[in-house]
Amino acid sequence: MNDEPGVEKAVRVRKHSTGDIDELASSVRGWDQRYDQLGPGRYCGNLTECWIDDLQVIHERSNRCLHQMGYAWSGARVFGIPMAQSGAARFGTQIIEADAPVTLGPGQELDYRTPSTLDVMSIVLSADTLSQLSLTLDGFDLESALGGSLCLASDTAGLMELRALLQSLSQVLKLTPELLAYPAVRKGLRHTLLTSLLGAFSNQDNRHESNQRTLQHKLIVERAKQYIFETPQDPLTIAELCAMIGVSRRTLQTCFQKIMGTNPVHYLRAVRLNQVRRALRQSTVHELQVQDIACSWGFWHLSSFTADYKRMFGELPSQTLHRSR
Repeated sequence: MNDEPGVEKAVRVRKHSTGDIDELASSVRGWDQRYDQLGPGRYCGNLTECWIDDLQVIHERSNRCLHQMGYAWSGARVFGIPMAQSGAARFGTQIIEADAPVTLGPGQELDYRTPSTLDVMSIVLSADTLSQLSLTLDGFDLESALGGSLCLASDTAGLMELRALLQSLSQVLKLTPELLAYPAVRKGLRHTLLTSLLGAFSNQDNRHESNQRTLQHKLIVERAKQYIFETPQDPLTIAELCAMIGVSRRTLQTCFQKIMGTNPVHYLRAVRLNQVRRALRQSTVHELQVQDIACSWGFWHLSSFTADYKRMFGELPSQTLHRSR
């Protein structure tokens, strides 16, 4: 980097490509995330992260359906803008079109079941900054208007303009990230991004969750997930889950179908397969075999396990284990 006037040497742009969902989940600065792969096939994902002063911009792509869980940094307001997706996704309790913009407020949990192909850009800023800026520019508090909403009402033309701006930024990050070393560039880009953001989402109606049945479904699913993750080395059966939560198998299935888009049997299997993969990747004990790890996670039909594993991750479990060593 040269020493011209108006140029800073530190440019906060990071790019990361990986075939490991755990690597990608942990690579975003300030976030506490966990990803589980739900769609079958070899995973490939890449992420570009940029800080424009106090504004975090994240561009994430992946080629498989994922369940993304976790939290952004403290006090953050997140706007997720899908760039080129189709089909349906689930965000919290909402079934949404994959191209629908979404948001998370401070302390809200990320609970996102992605479409099979993910291409999303997120703008993350302090909720206080959003509140002050919207009051200054538009005379109303957008942060307060958003409340606990997850899905965003948007102005069609404004959303198109915001997407075009984000696409241009993506090209800059890909081809000429050094431009962000100039304070004047960052200042102008930050202002343009935020004013475009306000223009796209200034017509919020302070919507809140009102469907009590949907909320009840989510509560049951959350309790089930809590039990599942609390006993990782003691895989639960559906009967045990139903007894612990106090619901019938049919109710549990309905809740998972509504909230997660899959039945609890498939979800449990996916979680256990992801845990086996993590154990295989982290194994340093040479005496341990695939059978030992698979059986410790409750897989007793080893040929079916191997087929399910290869279908999910695009490789044999023995290949995962061999690569870790």
